[in-house]
Amino acid sequence: MRQALLISLSAIALLLAAACGGDGSEDERIADIIQRMVVAARASDTGAVEHFPGELPDGLPAEPPLYLGAKLIGSTRILAPALVTEQEDGVDADESSQTALYFIVLDTADDRERVSDFYRAELDKDPWQLDSSASTQELDRLDFSNMSDADIGGIVQIVAAEDGEGTSIFISVQDAGALVEGGPAFEPGASISLPRSFPEGVPGYPDAIVTSTAFQRSADSENFLLILITIDSPEAVIAFYQDALAEMGWAVEKRNAAGTELRLHFEDEAGEIEGDLVVDRLLEDADYAEVDLRLQVRIDQEAADEPTVTPEPTAEAE
Repeated sequence: MRQALLISLSAIALLLAAACGGDGSEDERIADIIQRMVVAARASDTGAVEHFPGELPDGLPAEPPLYLGAKLIGSTRILAPALVTEQEDGVDADESSQTALYFIVLDTADDRERVSDFYRAELDKDPWQLDSSASTQELDRLDFSNMSDADIGGIVQIVAAEDGEGTSIFISVQDAGALVEGGPAFEPGASISLPRSFPEGVPGYPDAIVTSTAFQRSADSENFLLILITIDSPEAVIAFYQDALAEMGWAVEKRNAAGTELRLHFEDEAGEIEGDLVVDRLLEDADYAEVDLRLQVRIDQEAADEPTVTPEPTAEAE
């Protein structure tokens, strides 16, 4: 989970970095940076977004190094949907864990090399640890973590102004273990309809709620995606599909899991329907399981290409 979110941090920071080039007045450039921050934050689709022009964001778990004398353009905080934490972890029932993402933009008149040297040194001092760094013609990137809290990490990206006059600094911080009290209870909502041509022979999970569907037709197949949620455990869902598909004579195979996911691959006897099932705990509420069901239904191209023969009308017998 943390790796995926850090990738999102990097993508957003790169989008923001694009605002540093081009002509225009200083006010216009700063306005462009703030606008791109807003757009990038919304595009991340992670949760509630708050903006703090000219100041650091509220709730910052640990203040990263700020370049001396740099102007603080503004910051953003994004709170992902809360994830209810198991009580045995020592968290009270009225508390929930959520990931908080923080984005900070700074400007300085100093050159990129001097700024990079500062961060390479400061991000290797307690409590910070410099994990990796990379440089391109456009920017320097430094990935860091917090030695006092494994849930905290981030990225610094350093971009020189296009005219060489000054440098912009984009700091992204993630706190994967932020705790909030009294988070809103998860409401699963109503189930939506299946795609019209979804194959009838594929068993549906009892009492599951369909939250998303997708359909795509290609030259030789029809492809379906269903996202379901159920109050049952991932293990119960996997066991159900193993038994149900095996009873139908389908080939069922467990696949290597990624993280906490459970996976199945299956195919019908005729080789016409093939699919994959991925089940994991639901991010918004760990009491639920989320089921990702993908199907490929092969089209008999010869039958599809065969022309339809319309019978000739016959004369009625006299």
